[in-house]
Amino acid sequence: MLQRKKSTYFANEGDVREKMRLERQAKILDKTLDVLSGLDLSSVHDVLGIACGTGSWLIYFAQQHPKCHVVGLDNDRGILAFARAQASVAGVSIDFQEGNALEPLKFDDASFDLINMRMLMGFMHRDKWHALLSECLRILRPGGSVILTEIEDGATNDYQYEAYGQIMYTAFHRVGHTFASDERQAHLCTAIALKRLLREAGFVNVEHRSHDVDFSYGEEAHAPVLENFVSAFENGAQFFVKMGATPKQIHEAQAHIKSLINKPDFLGFWHFISAIGYKP
Repeated sequence: MLQRKKSTYFANEGDVREKMRLERQAKILDKTLDVLSGLDLSSVHDVLGIACGTGSWLIYFAQQHPKCHVVGLDNDRGILAFARAQASVAGVSIDFQEGNALEPLKFDDASFDLINMRMLMGFMHRDKWHALLSECLRILRPGGSVILTEIEDGATNDYQYEAYGQIMYTAFHRVGHTFASDERQAHLCTAIALKRLLREAGFVNVEHRSHDVDFSYGEEAHAPVLENFVSAFENGAQFFVKMGATPKQIHEAQAHIKSLINKPDFLGFWHFISAIGYKP
């Protein structure tokens, strides 16, 4: 049996509310972050999703590539049960396994052709990336690829929204999950570090792609993205307070973000970067 370690995730992984938030967030990102566009998948047979969460991306992949063997890895048993149920409803076969991305991976050398990881910043300390990517290099077959996708920042025309967003940036910096040089930066700097991290781990032909989720008023993602941030403040309140915010600030942030839903002059973009590297 796996020895479970204290979680480094910013919210309570056992919280049903957080599972539902992650599933809603995944649906938003699945529609916008087309990380496979232009990639040659003809020789891809075995696919792994690390820290797969609710399994949304893997389910989408399995539906598009039914002949592939798809594996999902996550350390949260509850969320894996949810992912298995979702896969069953979608009619796809995915091997969901319990495992921790912060520990040596339990797969044999050269087991996979493609590894996908998205939004690890919620639990990944900046000093842990090298070990994880070295493990990815080990379990990939020669020519296999890894895709990393992380949020970089958000930009809106609402000053108060930006100020409340800084609560998150500061908290993640203080816990060591960002690559920013100062906690006052309105950037996480994790996404822009991905290319360098892949190269340092031994990957070659590294490239990156930018993605933007437009959640301005009138866009499909408008209400879902704002509601996602409200839920993130609620589910991660204990973490944000521990990192220096006050309960009053958390409450005010939720109330203000809610007030922006359906505000006609609101403009907002959520910026992500994907980095793709190949095993020599």
